[in-house]
Amino acid sequence: EKDPQVAEVVQRSEVEPVSVQASHDDQASQPKASVSKPDVEKVRDTAPSQTRDTEAEQIGQVPGQPAVETNAAENNEVAVRPLQPAAPVQVVAREKPAPHEAPRSVERTSLNKAPVRTPAEEAEAIVRKARALQSADPEQARLILEAGLARLPEQAALREALVRMLVKARDLEAARTVLRSAPTPLNATLLGLRGWIEQQMGDARASVATYSELLRQEPENARWWSGLAIGLEQTGQLQQAQRAWAQVVQLPEVDARLLSWARQRMAALRGGES
Repeated sequence: EKDPQVAEVVQRSEVEPVSVQASHDDQASQPKASVSKPDVEKVRDTAPSQTRDTEAEQIGQVPGQPAVETNAAENNEVAVRPLQPAAPVQVVAREKPAPHEAPRSVERTSLNKAPVRTPAEEAEAIVRKARALQSADPEQARLILEAGLARLPEQAALREALVRMLVKARDLEAARTVLRSAPTPLNATLLGLRGWIEQQMGDARASVATYSELLRQEPENARWWSGLAIGLEQTGQLQQAQRAWAQVVQLPEVDARLLSWARQRMAALRGGES
């Protein structure tokens, strides 16, 4: 007698191969799918034009041109696909500039122009040109400054350069005339030049007035005090001159040579009083 458990195992082992064989037979009995040539042509005809163009590029054809297919192995027939219509070309109208807007070509032209210089910058350029010619051709340098000053009379840099050039040439009268013809009040530098020229020309009273005006603007300037003291001595106002020299000595940061000269003049004026 067989054990019931053993009989069950044997029965299972006998059934399993049958099921495997049956599944294998079922697969073998199923019909295979076949694809016919007309179906392939339908798939090709229904493909997007972009795919056909890509295929044409891969085989050396121009996209958009009629594609020629040759099947020499089967029936030596040539199939020509119709040409795909090209995409419409859009023409974009160029906008006209508004009446208040300048054309771009005009804007580019304006950018190429040299920047306009201010009167002060132009005056500095004239001064540099005159100084470059002063050693080789002083007369031409003077003419350049005079022409520039006639065109830009309010530019103090031009007037100062011309006055100094005339002083160097010992033409004090012309230098004084240039200072007197200024259309605007002179700055401190030009006033100092005028006071010095007046003293050199022997016009002591005018120099006293000029240096007094300078001291109202710059009361701590030792040069203006010394100029006033010299003018006062020339006009015989010795006590006032001594006080002016004392101001020079009392001011801080005075040039050593000017300080020594002021002390000498103070000692000389005291000796004259005694």
